Amino acid sequence: MARESSLGVLERPTVLTDETGTARVSVAACRVLIVDDHPLVLRLVSHLLRHADYVVEGADGGPEGIRQLRAAPPDLVLTDLCMPGASGWDVAKAAKTLQPPVPVILMTGSGEMVNESPEGRVLVEAVLLKPFGVKELLDTVRGIIGDGRGLGTNVTRGRPAGPAVIFGAPA
Repeated sequence: MARESSLGVLERPTVLTDETGTARVSVAACRVLIVDDHPLVLRLVSHLLRHADYVVEGADGGPEGIRQLRAAPPDLVLTDLCMPGASGWDVAKAAKTLQPPVPVILMTGSGEMVNESPEGRVLVEAVLLKPFGVKELLDTVRGIIGDGRGLGTNVTRGRPAGPAVIFGAPA
């Protein structure tokens, strides 16, 4: 179960053990930072993840996302690729400089840009091609966080999410 700090903020994920002895991450304790310069996308993705019991923070664009990321590292970052001021790659680089590095899911309508980028193979754990569905979003987040409720899907390949398969052989 998630615990509140003295500031009333949920603490880092708590590992719980179910009746079978299997460890599970407390989803309610998982903090997700969503970075997008389009207010509608930011609101929609935030709403969907909150509805799925994640603690969600939003950042209006790359520079704000990097600031929030450094001020209070989340457990997961979902970022748009093409944004003015700082791109999704810049946000991902900032996430990987933290200790421990924060996993990143890249949201983009430009799949070719991701597949052609050598840095993408190192910086992101999964890619969601816009437009994506609710199931793809939730499955991918759950797969990366590893909360035991599903396997992630990389919708660019239709295969389980993870750094090895995102840019691996086509499905």
